Amino acid sequence: MDTDADLPDSMNTIGAYWMNYQRMHYDEKFQPLFDIVNHRNESLVQEIAASQSYYDAKLYKEWLDQGLRSFRIQEDLRARLDESPPNDLACFQKYQIQTEADFGRILALSSSLNKPVLLHFTGYASFSSRPFETKIWPDPNVYHLLKNEFLIASVYVDDRTAFPEIHSDDSVATYGEYWMNYEIAHYEMVTQPIFDIINHGNESLVDHIATYSSHRDPELYSVWLEEGLVNFNKE
Repeated sequence: MDTDADLPDSMNTIGAYWMNYQRMHYDEKFQPLFDIVNHRNESLVQEIAASQSYYDAKLYKEWLDQGLRSFRIQEDLRARLDESPPNDLACFQKYQIQTEADFGRILALSSSLNKPVLLHFTGYASFSSRPFETKIWPDPNVYHLLKNEFLIASVYVDDRTAFPEIHSDDSVATYGEYWMNYEIAHYEMVTQPIFDIINHGNESLVDHIATYSSHRDPELYSVWLEEGLVNFNKE
């Protein structure tokens, strides 16, 4: 955007455009405000930095280090996938869920393919999620189950895409907030990753959800997956 001629009619200056962008993506109007993003404009930190909370140089450096670590984890994951085709997560039937329509489509697909859904609550800046995906999912037993028996539906609770204004819930500004509220309402959890196994009616097939702290052992996670699969096949 080089000139004011490129601006929407509702904005008179480039400054107004970026103020609107800031409010839409961060629900804040003060400055300075900082975020760390990757090349897809995905945030790499758990919270933005502002003068009120990060005026201390040590705190600000720790925040910068957090973003850098998250970026390196993503790059390491990308390198692992490039170097190790047998463990390529792309071979899973994996879908990113953003809208309610997306969720409806994955449930319909579950019905048509007769496969359960592994509902995966995660985040772009979730430090526990990346090790789970790179160390637990490639385990031979886990890998076989995920690749052949499940649909994986990943929900990002820090997705900062603006939520449609037509939605009745005015308190929700982004899709990430919507799915965080969903996680809290259905599972009373605010951490990631968490996993549930559901059928096409969005009914849970396991006695308890799986989390990083409870199922970061591949054998335990494999047993949990098999429990959900057995219950699905009983229906």
